Amino acid sequence: MNWSMKKIALAVSMVLAFGSQSVLAAEIQTATKKVEGSVNLQTITLKGDTLFKFGDDQLSPAGKKALDDLVKSGKLDPMARYRIEGHTDNIGDKSENGKLSVRRADAVKKYLLSKNSNLKLESGGKGEASPVVQCSDKLPKDKLVKCLAPNRRVTIDPIY
Repeated sequence: MNWSMKKIALAVSMVLAFGSQSVLAAEIQTATKKVEGSVNLQTITLKGDTLFKFGDDQLSPAGKKALDDLVKSGKLDPMARYRIEGHTDNIGDKSENGKLSVRRADAVKKYLLSKNSNLKLESGGKGEASPVVQCSDKLPKDKLVKCLAPNRRVTIDPIY
């Protein structure tokens, strides 16, 4: 399936999942976690390469737009509390990656609060501790950076 078809499939699935609400930008993914005996939680995942330049903690214009889209979507309920977590890849120093993940989560929190001060947000970082993909460290750096892109993300989880 080519990229255009994947984007269409994502848009259709989001319309089906969220009804008549506006469709979120492609940079924002949501997934519902089924929790036995509990409320099902919806995790929002924001692509790190959209939010930030590689190795940076300053929100990019595309990142700000993605966060604006998220706020406009109504997915963040001002009555709920949320935990924002930054994640990095494993390129570079582990300690520095941990600090970078915290700064990125804090940047997202600060921006979201600037758009809606009623949101109840806390933030923290996981560094490289929760990868979603594994890549060979024998790859050239540019290919390794691209391969590890899914690990560079920010997640937003409701806290009940």
